[in-house]
Amino acid sequence: AKLNMTIESIIDDGMYTRVRWKANATTYHEKQLQFEGEEVFGFCENGKILTATVHWNPAAISKQL
Repeated sequence: AKLNMTIESIIDDGMYTRVRWKANATTYHEKQLQFEGEEVFGFCENGKILTATVHWNPAAISKQL
């Protein structure tokens, strides 16, 4: 299996950073899959990551299998 991810955009509002990405994957059976999502990172005052949430649609992958 193989996975390639590309960052489409990074938006930082000072409290949260949103990273939008697209992914292309190849399964062990050589099936090609494409999907996208967003990761949202929340930071505490000292700059360390406090929260990390991923938003994506698993149904988009299921439809391609």
